[in-house]
Amino acid sequence: MKKIIKWACFGFLGITFLILFFSASSNWGRLLFVAETACVIFVYRKLVQHWVTKGWSAFVSQSSSVTICYVVWCIVGSFNIGSSLKSDKPAEQVASASEAAAIAPSNSQAKKADDHYLVGVAKPYTVAKDDDGQDNRKAKFHIVAPDAISKADRAATVKKAAMELAPGKLVKVVFLAFDQSGVGSGNNLASANYFADGCGFSGRECDGKEWEIQATDSQVSAEQLTISREWENNKKRFIDKTGNIDEQKLTRFLAKKLGTTPEKISLPFISELTPMNAYSSADDEAAAKTRMAEKAKALEARKKSIEAQFSPWDGAHRGLERVIKEKMNDPSSYEHSATRYFDMGDYLIINTEYRGKNSYGGVVKGFTKAKVGLDGEVIEILESR
Repeated sequence: MKKIIKWACFGFLGITFLILFFSASSNWGRLLFVAETACVIFVYRKLVQHWVTKGWSAFVSQSSSVTICYVVWCIVGSFNIGSSLKSDKPAEQVASASEAAAIAPSNSQAKKADDHYLVGVAKPYTVAKDDDGQDNRKAKFHIVAPDAISKADRAATVKKAAMELAPGKLVKVVFLAFDQSGVGSGNNLASANYFADGCGFSGRECDGKEWEIQATDSQVSAEQLTISREWENNKKRFIDKTGNIDEQKLTRFLAKKLGTTPEKISLPFISELTPMNAYSSADDEAAAKTRMAEKAKALEARKKSIEAQFSPWDGAHRGLERVIKEKMNDPSSYEHSATRYFDMGDYLIINTEYRGKNSYGGVVKGFTKAKVGLDGEVIEILESR
């Protein structure tokens, strides 16, 4: 009977421990509960021992200390259960809130999503400077658009200019200056790099990127605009012997002319430009990716077609080599030295160096420069010696 009572007590304690332990909300709570349980087991064992060996009176005499330990033990366990129950509910609420946010973003998130695409309106512009030059691939322009005030409008304006100007060029760079006086100063309100073939500035970096657009919200005040114009109009008068502008003298001159102090004479400073998405919507962006992928395929096919015109062994152009041999005194003496070509878009310029016998039987060096079509046929001999 005494053994049954003893094991029944420990069984009750064990069941209570398991229930409270696995209801704990954290590992730290469980560790604290285990430590508290160790103390309770020690005292509880003494209690059972007194009950079994010395009877009910001994049990009662020790019950106060055991009761305190048991109450503390139950409080710790109850606290863990309470923490677990409390933590479960907010977790569900947080998860629900996160899912709701993912499905229906907040106003600020919605605004950010709208700003992700180019929603500005292109404003009228004038070309302040044209740096087209002799580059067959690239053209650069500086434009002015006084009505382009917002960052989005400025971005849309440089994009429109890049699409409209120099239609024959594959790469176009456009800078939006705040005024004619700011052209070339580096203080631009927006810029656009347009790569029509997706092959970068060199034509060899074909990564499919079509646009690089940047813009800023910085504003230039009327006072700053006046200072910038006066600075530009008068700076040549203050060039020193080294060829540099004496800025101190120019500043004092402008302060006196404008009726202000030298400290207030400062040129406009434009904050750093931030990248902008060049596309107006997800559909627009997807269409651009498809368009550039098709261009990439066409460029790859074109590249292979051009490479097929040249010998894989020595790099000689087969069509030009044939024409050169036809004009030689001894075609059998032809020895190819080197060939270089330049892709001009609609045609190739090919330079070939070679050796061969002249009419006296001596071996001499030869050079031929030719215009060749994309089909490999020689269009014109530009130079031969």
